[in-house]
Amino acid sequence: MKNALLSIILITLSFPLFSQNDTLTFTLRGVRFDMVKIKGATYQKPNYYGDTMNCSNYHVPKSVKYENSMNGYSTIVLSSYYIGKFEVTQDLYQAVLGKESNHSYYPYSYNTNARSWKMVKDEGPFLRYPVDRVTWKDAQRFLDSLNAITGLHFRLPTEAEWEYAASGGEFEYKYSGSNTYMDVAWGWDNGMARSHVVGLLQPNKFGLYDMSGNVREWCSDWFSPYYYKPNATYKNPKGPSKGTLKILKGGSWGSEIERTLEYFARAGCDTSLIAKDMGFRIVLDGNSPTNKTNF
Repeated sequence: MKNALLSIILITLSFPLFSQNDTLTFTLRGVRFDMVKIKGATYQKPNYYGDTMNCSNYHVPKSVKYENSMNGYSTIVLSSYYIGKFEVTQDLYQAVLGKESNHSYYPYSYNTNARSWKMVKDEGPFLRYPVDRVTWKDAQRFLDSLNAITGLHFRLPTEAEWEYAASGGEFEYKYSGSNTYMDVAWGWDNGMARSHVVGLLQPNKFGLYDMSGNVREWCSDWFSPYYYKPNATYKNPKGPSKGTLKILKGGSWGSEIERTLEYFARAGCDTSLIAKDMGFRIVLDGNSPTNKTNF
């Protein structure tokens, strides 16, 4: 009986353990990161013309204009996937690419009297801040290295995957988890002009943090102002096959207009652009082999 019980325990421990929220936990070189499973779903996506996050101050061509007009709804069908519970943190970024790779600007705060930036020490270890000043190409380099280490296929979320995860599956709020953005997001009015340690505010219904605010998050899609057509259905859409700009979602501590923190807002920015409010979150396909989680 004891031998049979021991066998059951050993078999159980050989597979990843999930919480009630279906969270898959990885440990890489001593750094833990959690992936939350999002079950396959169909949802209605409201389409807005143009660049609704107004990224024109980030070297976007003049042909891409900020517009605030609706273009109907599209039906989006998604397969299951895992998405990061938090934005990629500086400790995870360094664990994958080394300390010299981390060029993040924060955690710092601006001292108005001294007219200088100083390190903030009152909000926990700085390595739990989201990595920032990350280009889209930097995010790809991180993912290539992470995949080489783990043998898995982590990637950036598509815009559709990002939106559905941010919605909490119910689309009842304007922001990711609340109709009051200060409950769930670091924006211009409460962010003190800098990023913050991940997970300090309320999560959404999927248990995901900071999908509105903190840092803007790169997606895998090429940006097109008019990619989604009204009354059309898209299965696991990946955006245009080519382009010059990549999509950013979620808004950031630098978002002065509340609407840019809504999860349907979007921006298109150059893949080489570096900014203090740009980071990313990672995704893993729902059917990925995950019999090993410690690396």
